[in-house]
Amino acid sequence: MNLHSPSNRQLTTWRKLHQKKHRQKSGLFLAEGIRCVEQLLRNQRIEIEALLQAGKPDWKPEEGMNIPLYELRDEDFQSIVDTETPQGVAAICHIPNMPEPEELVNRKGVMVAVDALQDPGNLGTILRTAVWFGAAGLLCGSGTVDPWHPKVVRSTAGATGALPVISGDLNPLLDTFEGEGWNVILLDSGEGSMSLQSLAGEGRSQFGGKTGSQSSEDGGSLVSGKKRLQSGEEQLLAGEEGHSQSAGEGLPDRPLIVIGSEAHGVNPDLFRNERRRIRIEGVQNAVESLNAAVAAGIALYELAR
Repeated sequence: MNLHSPSNRQLTTWRKLHQKKHRQKSGLFLAEGIRCVEQLLRNQRIEIEALLQAGKPDWKPEEGMNIPLYELRDEDFQSIVDTETPQGVAAICHIPNMPEPEELVNRKGVMVAVDALQDPGNLGTILRTAVWFGAAGLLCGSGTVDPWHPKVVRSTAGATGALPVISGDLNPLLDTFEGEGWNVILLDSGEGSMSLQSLAGEGRSQFGGKTGSQSSEDGGSLVSGKKRLQSGEEQLLAGEEGHSQSAGEGLPDRPLIVIGSEAHGVNPDLFRNERRRIRIEGVQNAVESLNAAVAAGIALYELAR
């Protein structure tokens, strides 16, 4: 494969891909790292405009690929990527067209929505986990980090492009999906929420003890823990507005799970009586919270079964 030298104009464009406005303007995003780039090449779901390498990376592109390969000086490559010790491999990719909600409403699997999730690593991990469990799509609500941010892309480890992504206001998006038969489930451990284990028909949590809360690694709580109330064989959890949810209802068809921000949880504007609110229970002896991506993974495991 022939090596090319980048122009100054190309270098300038690639350096600007750290900024959302320039990603939107150019329609391009940066994917960095050997594993990430190899997975994108293998999946063939994202159009790759150029491959970049610097130094002597432990990687060789396959022969016959119709993608230009650029050899960069170490200092130029370092100015484009955002890791302190890069692997010397990156790709410049085209952002796919955002689908309309109507294009996703008939897809199979769990639909995942994130509400003002700001940590790139959490979003990338959630996206990768959603792909693993065969999710139908990802809805990124207002205030959520750009799914094409380099750190998000790197955190997906090459799963970028494997799941359709829609960004926008969650209020009308959720209304659209509910109108097509989807059941919205809010990941929230406030007063009146139901344990995920009970929703799955598994009765009491195997952990017992207090309810855990789900949060980011920086300590910001997504939701606060509450004790459960039990009555006979059926657990009833009284909502703040008089609405109650009963345990053992079973998993709903066409679930759409909403994961809130690291610091504030799910926006109260999304709370409605007909929407289930679930929590993930834990012992809570040594830690008070779960990482947002971990909480999403547990919920996906249960709901995708």
